[in-house]
This record gives sequence, structure tokens and C-alpha cells, in this order.
Amino acid sequence: MSEEFFKELEQEEQSATKLQLQGAQQKDPGKMAEVYQLSDKTGFPADYVERNTDKVKAEQVDYDDLQKSAPLLSEFLRNRRNAQIAHDDLENLKWWEVAGKEAGNILKIGPAAAKSISSAGYSTLSSAFDVLSDVTTGPLSRLGLMSDSAGMAADYLQNIARAERARGQEYFAKPGETYIPAPVFGGVQSAITNVPALLAGALTRSPNVALGLMGGMTYGTSYLEARDAGLDKYSAIAHGVNQSIAEMATERLPAVKLLDDIGADAGFFKTVAKQMALEIPSEQVATIWQDANDWAALNPDKTLDEFMAERKDAAIDTLISTVVATGLQTGVMTGVNQYLDKQQKDATAQIIERAIESKLRGRDMELFQEHIQQAAGEGGIVENVYLNAVQARALFQDMKDDDAKQ
Repeated sequence: MSEEFFKELEQEEQSATKLQLQGAQQKDPGKMAEVYQLSDKTGFPADYVERNTDKVKAEQVDYDDLQKSAPLLSEFLRNRRNAQIAHDDLENLKWWEVAGKEAGNILKIGPAAAKSISSAGYSTLSSAFDVLSDVTTGPLSRLGLMSDSAGMAADYLQNIARAERARGQEYFAKPGETYIPAPVFGGVQSAITNVPALLAGALTRSPNVALGLMGGMTYGTSYLEARDAGLDKYSAIAHGVNQSIAEMATERLPAVKLLDDIGADAGFFKTVAKQMALEIPSEQVATIWQDANDWAALNPDKTLDEFMAERKDAAIDTLISTVVATGLQTGVMTGVNQYLDKQQKDATAQIIERAIESKLRGRDMELFQEHIQQAAGEGGIVENVYLNAVQARALFQDMKDDDAKQ
């Protein structure tokens, strides 16, 4: 090859470099870096991205996030027709899928709470059979006189309790499957778990009934945790009792006030405000108390520094759970109370109306009363209904008001 050929080649390379640099000098280096990054990410040509940078930025899709958070939408978009028609509506379509999934996650908390209650019940029964075994069939079994049926029953019930707990945990969304924080799920589950106890307290007009059921739930759950941690039966019973005492002691004032306010028909917003003021500090105390019990019984190797380091996150989680649980359970209890009050008022009004309309009552009061008492006794209901003058006047006024509205 001649020297002339190499000179021409060098000139061509220099011209190409000069041409590219002259063109590049007209561009903003920072903007072009962004253009090529968007081009690499979206697959669009760089010249198209340069001309439509804002549009491409607005429409760029995080395909990894789309696949994880909205797999149904991702599958839907694999069809070319669907993708061409819906590519500019991805955020809206994604919202519907995520919202439906989160609604399902929340609805699953109900059965999860039911399994938790069931697990606690079986665990409590197993602890009773554990003690029964020590004083009855256990000693007889060691003498060869009979099998330890109570001990076997305790083991059987503990296994059922563990299985129920595991089934309940399966209902909860795994990390990465939900945008809802774990403390919110905890608050909803706490509310669902507490509502039956509070309803029992409201129906019996006794906060002690509600507290007893809450304490029993805590006892059963804590007993099983202690047995799983390797504690012997009596140490596990002691741990369950300690946790139960902490639960009942810190829940007593809020429960008493809630049932009082519901009985006085104080209204939702007033009642929930009072509950928040009582529940938030009492739940913080309960968390510290019960965590300290867990530390002493289940994690004795944990240092004080480690325990204290956990307090901030525990306090925040407890606050979120308490706000959620208090709002939900107060709303449910207020609604149930209003419904029961209406049912009671309607029933009393019907009794009075029927009494007034009764021809027998006008003809023979004693015979009428005898028939009513026999009918009440047959049904197992109260034999006498007493209304003083003020109550009767108020009831008749309510009946008039209702008639006027209709």
C-alpha cells in the first residue's frame, strides 16, 4: 500500500472526529447523558428520546415494579392490542389491581384473627391438661398403672394450637406483597380480636367480662410462645399469667370508659377521642411491660442496651397499631350499641302498643297479667317490665315523632 493511502485514511478519521465533535458541541452534555440513559432503559432510539424527552420521562415504565406489584396488568400488556390501547393508562390500571389486592389482604385479617383466638383457646386448655397430668394420670403412668392420658391430651391440644397459629399467619401478606405497614395490620387484627370481648362486656354490662376474655387470649398466646421457647410447663404458665396481668391492668381503664360511654350513648367522635387519650399511653405501658416479660422469660441473653435500642421502633409501631385498633373497635361498638338500643326501644314500644290494644286487658286486668306472666315464663324471659313515668312519657314521645316522620 502507498503512503498516499494511509494519509487519506488518517484524513477521513480526522474528518469523522471533527464532524462528531462539531455536532456534539451543539448539544448539552448533561442532557445528552440523560437522553442515552432513557434510551437504554426504554429501548427508544436516542434521536427520538432527544426530541421527546419530557414525554418519554413521563411515560417510562419500571417493568420490574410493574411485574411485582401488578402481575395481572403485566400479563394483560403482553398482548399487543392491549398494550397499544392501554399503554398511557398504566398508573390507573395498576392502582385498581393494587387496591383490589390490598382490600383482599385486609379482609384476610378476619380469619387470621379467628385462628389466633382459636390457637389461644387450645393453648389455654393444653396448659390445664399439663397441670392435670402432674396430679393425676402422670404419676399413675410412671407407676405403670395407666397411660398418661392428660399429658397426651395436653400435647395434642398444643399441636392443634400451633397448627391454628400457623394457619392464621398464612393469611398475612408477605413482605413485598403489600404497601400497608405491618403495624396497621396489627392494629386491625387487634381490633377484630378485641371486639368479641368488648361485645361480651357490653351485653353483660361488666367490663370484667371483657377484661377476662382479653386476658385469657393473652395468656393462651403467651403460654404457647413460652413452651415453644423451651420453658417447662410451670415457667410457661407463670409467663402467661404475667403477660395476662399486664394486658388486663393496662386495658382496664380504657375498657371501663368505653363501656360507660357506649352505655351513655356519648357518640362516636366523643367516645373515640376519649379512647385515644386513654389507649395510647396505656398501650405504650403495656408494650414495655410485656416486652420486659418476654426479655426476662424468653430472651434472658439480651442485654439492656439491646432492649433499650428496640424501644423507639416498638413505640412507633405501638402508636400506629393503637390508633388503628381504637378507631375500628370504637366504631364497631358504637354501631352495635345504636342497633341494640333501637331494637330494645322497638320491642318495648311494641309491648306497650300490644298492651293498650288488648281487649282482655280492658275487660279483666288480673287475667291479662296472669296470661302475660305465663307466656313470659314459657319463653324464659323476664316476667315484669317496669317503666317509670318519665321513661314512659319519653317512649311515647319517640313513638309520636317516628309516626310524624313517616
